[in-house]
Amino acid sequence: MRKISNIGDKELQNEEINTLAAFILETKDFSLARALINTLMTKSERVVISQRLAILRMVKKEFKYHEIERKLKTTPTTISKAIANYEKDASYMKLFDAAMEKFRFKPKKYVEKIDSDYPNRGKIQGLVCGVRQFLRDQKYEKSKRKRVKKD
Repeated sequence: MRKISNIGDKELQNEEINTLAAFILETKDFSLARALINTLMTKSERVVISQRLAILRMVKKEFKYHEIERKLKTTPTTISKAIANYEKDASYMKLFDAAMEKFRFKPKKYVEKIDSDYPNRGKIQGLVCGVRQFLRDQKYEKSKRKRVKKD
């Protein structure tokens, strides 16, 4: 991860972080959330953050370091850094744990519908790509129905 320059105005930095947090909180639409992530983060930043999240989820599920290393193709140092960052602030740790307990993204509920709609999606795209395409198509169909009702 690249180093950032020392930001002189900590108050401004905290204000912008609070603005970002409020913006994320207001984002109730999956497509808008993806747009936010893709707009604000580089590909490498998205990869790093998603890897940290995957590490913490696997740690919570009591995976061993070597299992996490193998599955995520990462190093013990990366795992240790993710855990150290998580453990830095006990109050945030409790909030994060509570959020992780409530959060359930279950793309598997779409599997049958995806397989029927996209029988040739193949193993190269994988399930995640199938879910994304399925969600895009569902959103398009919904907007199409709204347009028809207006006419």
